[in-house]
Amino acid sequence: MPSPQPPELSVPSVPIHESPIMPSLAAKSGPEPVATPLSWTPRQQSASTVSVNLTRATEEHSSPHIAPADAEMPHLIPSEFSLGTRRTTFSRLLDRVRFVRLDTRGKAISLALVAVVVIGGVLIAKSILITSPQEQQSKQALQDIRKEVDIAQTKNAEGATTEARSILTKAMTALETLGLTDEDSRTLSSQISASLDDVDNAQSVEPKLLASPGPESELIALATWASSSQTLRIGGTTSTGTSWVATLKDGTAQDRTEMGSTATDLLLGWRTSTLAVNTTTRTITRIVGGEVKSYLIPIQETVLDAAQFADNLYVLTDQSILKISDLETDKPVTKRWLNEDDQLSAGAARIFVDGSVYVLSRDGTFTTYYKGKKDAQVTVPVAPTGVWRLLPASEGLFAIAVGDARRIYLFDPEDGSLVRTLKIDSQLPFSSVGPGPGNSVLLLTSEGKLWQVQ
Repeated sequence: MPSPQPPELSVPSVPIHESPIMPSLAAKSGPEPVATPLSWTPRQQSASTVSVNLTRATEEHSSPHIAPADAEMPHLIPSEFSLGTRRTTFSRLLDRVRFVRLDTRGKAISLALVAVVVIGGVLIAKSILITSPQEQQSKQALQDIRKEVDIAQTKNAEGATTEARSILTKAMTALETLGLTDEDSRTLSSQISASLDDVDNAQSVEPKLLASPGPESELIALATWASSSQTLRIGGTTSTGTSWVATLKDGTAQDRTEMGSTATDLLLGWRTSTLAVNTTTRTITRIVGGEVKSYLIPIQETVLDAAQFADNLYVLTDQSILKISDLETDKPVTKRWLNEDDQLSAGAARIFVDGSVYVLSRDGTFTTYYKGKKDAQVTVPVAPTGVWRLLPASEGLFAIAVGDARRIYLFDPEDGSLVRTLKIDSQLPFSSVGPGPGNSVLLLTSEGKLWQVQ
């Protein structure tokens, strides 16, 4: 009896999945082709470029023609690499904002912050790199002033101190006119001041404060010393344009007299009162006991300066020297004091009288006249500009007080030599200068403060 056969074991059939990538290779016989490795460059590739390379490599595997192993593989072009990878900070920031999961309000706030950052950067760049026409003009003006300072220093080294002093004084005035407060301007101002000190061999003096206007007082614009009455006279203009003159006692204005709309350029002491001179209208105004009387000088010449001596007024014009007498009467008399044969020195600008008449020109020519004739003439190594006066000084010297330069030059009238220079410690230039008691000098700043230098 035959032995029973063991039952057949049924093996489940496992389906064979063909590769969807290389179907042709399963049907072909023969040795399997050697896979060619992908060639990668050490540079970073963008996602799009990597995808293209992988696709090309797959197609080469499925192709019946196999590339030799030593075939050169394609590399990335630098321009393609740059276009694919170069990103700006701003674009990355926008991408983050775009894909961040915020509501509408949050995205609006984020975009607003981005806009603030961008606009702030633009404004900062503009403030640093872009200058306005006014700033360009200021920079050019500073460069021009620096060139003038260099020229003055060269002149001083060559011994031309007068010319160097004149250039430096004008440079200081030009710099102060600009009104700049930056570091470059302050440095240049210190350089000019140091150069002037070197030229003048100056010594510093501290002025004494005589009067400071209160909050409700009009500013003092003019001041002088009346030797006959031994009083200080001051003058100014109200906010409505009314001129006034007063006596200064204990730092305050007393016995104030208003003169109407008559402007005053020069204030002079006369007897027990004051003379106010308007050089433009050629008008002399006398203030006596509160009474105001005016006298029009019967000339067509330009009035430059005036000085009082022995109840007479000596007037310097651009053509001659006049003498006005009988000022206490209603009919003053005006005569030419300088003889026609003695021509006035060129550039005459300031006058002082003490028996003889002294005239100083803008170029430093100092001329002495006596009894209507030229007596002597010397050259002073100072060419003053701006606000300045010729005043007496102690020890037989004369003083040239220059408000713009904040300096007082003392010189010998015999030979014109510069004896010494006083450098006034002040941050502001002086708007007016005048004679003070005891051969001192009165100085007024634009803020209305009155100072005295002995």
